[in-house]
Amino acid sequence: MAPFLIATVADFFIATTTPVRTPVAVRTVAGLPEVANLSAGAGSDGTVEVNWGAYAPWGVLYYELYRDSGDGSLELWLTPVERQYSFKGASGASYTFAVRAVDLLGQRSLLSAPVSVTVPRYAGSTGGGGGGGYTPPARRVEKWIVPGSVTVAELAGRARVEVSAKAAKGENARLVLEEVEGSRAASAGMTAVGPVVDIRLVGGELAGKITVTLYFDRSKLPEGCDPAIFCCDEKAGRWQKVGGTADLTKGTVTAELDHLTLFAVFAVPKEVAKPAAFADLAGHWAEKVVLELAGKGLVYGYPDGTFKPDNEITRAEVTAVLARALKLAPGKEEDLKFADGAVVPAWAKGAVAAAAVEGLVKGYPQPDGSVTFEPHRPVSRGEVVALAIRVLERKAGLVIPARLEFNDAGAIPDWARASVGAAVASGIVVGYPDGTFQPERPVTRAEAAAVVYRLLNAL
Repeated sequence: MAPFLIATVADFFIATTTPVRTPVAVRTVAGLPEVANLSAGAGSDGTVEVNWGAYAPWGVLYYELYRDSGDGSLELWLTPVERQYSFKGASGASYTFAVRAVDLLGQRSLLSAPVSVTVPRYAGSTGGGGGGGYTPPARRVEKWIVPGSVTVAELAGRARVEVSAKAAKGENARLVLEEVEGSRAASAGMTAVGPVVDIRLVGGELAGKITVTLYFDRSKLPEGCDPAIFCCDEKAGRWQKVGGTADLTKGTVTAELDHLTLFAVFAVPKEVAKPAAFADLAGHWAEKVVLELAGKGLVYGYPDGTFKPDNEITRAEVTAVLARALKLAPGKEEDLKFADGAVVPAWAKGAVAAAAVEGLVKGYPQPDGSVTFEPHRPVSRGEVVALAIRVLERKAGLVIPARLEFNDAGAIPDWARASVGAAVASGIVVGYPDGTFQPERPVTRAEAAAVVYRLLNAL
């Protein structure tokens, strides 16, 4: 585009955006470089955002932003520290932007190379405008860090990042938010309820904490679960819990972070406050054991303040307790090789996968050759003892089984006899007052807690 001359009085904008009149004759200078790094994006709600890089030569009086038709379409003047403009675009409409700078000597740069953006069709759209099919929301947004100012970047419906004035260093730093493939969350072994977002700082480094807000799909949040932010340790190939404050009305989770990587929102089991006592546990034979485990965050009660010690415990529940006790990192969902892996509750998937990889839990062979886990099935005494001994022998070595002297010793199945004998020898289990073991009897929550407690003491 050919340069042209304009003589005018420039408005000198300072950081407070207060215009100060100064008699500078503005002229276009062909030799000056163009403003660099102009970018534009549009969100799913129609918000259009335009950004560009700082202009170095001689310092800047102001920027001129043009829309749609070059020199004759001056949209507005912006202060030296702004370098960003946003507005609500028309559904399906396309826009083209260019920018130029006016420096302290009144020299105007050439118009930058133009960039274009098409606004996605959003709610209430009837078509038309922009003449084209639907354009999906931007999956990537960049925002230049303005030294000494708060910088906010938002990837519509996915993430919002706020960088305080002193939280980032670097003269040409820019914040990048990019949605990546959802398959990156598969290794977590948990239910992802929002997109995976790569948040990084290019050309700079963090010098403090930033505020990150991630969006999630409330319809995907399983019953009994809360949303939590996790970050990916790419070297270890594992996702680690960050937590955050959830807003279930807005569908967001917000946390303060001091590092950047891949982030996503996963469903985690609701945590019940660790009580000094459970309402239904006073005087129960397992009271001391349960309270000690609860204090360590290994067992939880119910929202009504009860523990329900005599309720039967399921295979998924006891596996989750053991996984927490052993501090097993959540396994990958692809490690759930069981035919019924899809019905394992979201809050237990990581624990069951980790325990399966460690060889701690086994499945049930089916006539068709498959193996099922049956997460909601009550655990028998024989099964929980076999599980405990697998853990013990992996950690402490082989245990010589004790002689089985229970009145119903003959009823203990062959596959469980050695484990029961080893558990007796280790003090992990005892029989009932009538001298029986009752291997097929479902284990209660109190009994499972006692087994875990004694197991940890034996390790």
